[in-house]
Amino acid sequence: MATYAVFEPPLKEQSAGIADVLAHAERFKFVRDGFSWLAFLFTPFWMLFNRLWLAFVCYIVLIAVIAVGATVIGIAAGAVTLALLVLALLVGFEAATLQRRKLLRKRWQDLGVVVADNRETAERRFFDRWTAQTRAPAVASAPAPAEASAQPAQRAPAYDSDSYVIGMFPPPKGSGGNP
Repeated sequence: MATYAVFEPPLKEQSAGIADVLAHAERFKFVRDGFSWLAFLFTPFWMLFNRLWLAFVCYIVLIAVIAVGATVIGIAAGAVTLALLVLALLVGFEAATLQRRKLLRKRWQDLGVVVADNRETAERRFFDRWTAQTRAPAVASAPAPAEASAQPAQRAPAYDSDSYVIGMFPPPKGSGGNP
């Protein structure tokens, strides 16, 4: 099972029509957490393709420092190759983090995580919960019977609450998570 972080783009000034909501939902990003083989094998091209300009500039500067340092100190070519391989491996492991930080810098809103086998299933799970969440305020604003109004309205979380463990640690007791 893969974990996907869900990001919502910044809202633009637009009407609240159905077409606008659907167009807005089409722009959501699902960033898969885990090792990226493309980022590992084609590091500079992957960065350029994903428009990670700051990461690309830092990568080029780091490669230049390694190359200049190797020639000044006189390090063997095998050690330089190993250092570049380790750098590419690091980018492969941190590819999702680079993408998430870029989206957060551009003021995208982090809506949580979804656990699913593939991206299509993750999108389906997320949007099922998201549509329930967006409908909840409209239902809550409708007049309700006296006994129903005493209970607070329950809103479905935007993240996947079926799996309450992220990593190896469950939420602390009393924090509202599943026991």
